[in-house]
Amino acid sequence: MRVFVSSPEAKESRAAELIDALLDAGVEVEHSPDSSGDPLVDSRWAGWYPRLALEAGKDSNCGLGRAFDGVDLCVIVVNWYWDSSTWMLIEANEAYVRLGSERLWFWDPDEERPGSPGVAFCLVNPLPTELSAAVRKIETIGLPTSELGAAYRGTIQEQS
Repeated sequence: MRVFVSSPEAKESRAAELIDALLDAGVEVEHSPDSSGDPLVDSRWAGWYPRLALEAGKDSNCGLGRAFDGVDLCVIVVNWYWDSSTWMLIEANEAYVRLGSERLWFWDPDEERPGSPGVAFCLVNPLPTELSAAVRKIETIGLPTSELGAAYRGTIQEQS
């Protein structure tokens, strides 16, 4: 399974905790570039955005489009300023157009609860706030339907 983690902070943050936990679970992870916006700090910034931000999902040559190629799921990691970031809204819109709402999830571990009406479309599928529970949920979202029963039974056994 391949997951894109969308966050304005991919290092030393709650997003970094999620990325590390997913990698430990054997999930392939792609994530947003460093928040500097500087291609000298993170080379992915060179050409990250689609040429026309209003045509989400149509530019597979930009960095963001290439990052979403082959992604099974997008997880938005909400922080205190996530909903005021134009950059995050562009990523969320790209995920929504490419993956659909059923494969666009969000993790709000600190319960920031963004209230901007313009972001409501991408905050429909919440993950549990506890890290290990969020990772388990992500793993089951990516399972084929035939494997969901076995995963559910495994979760029940872990709890007892």
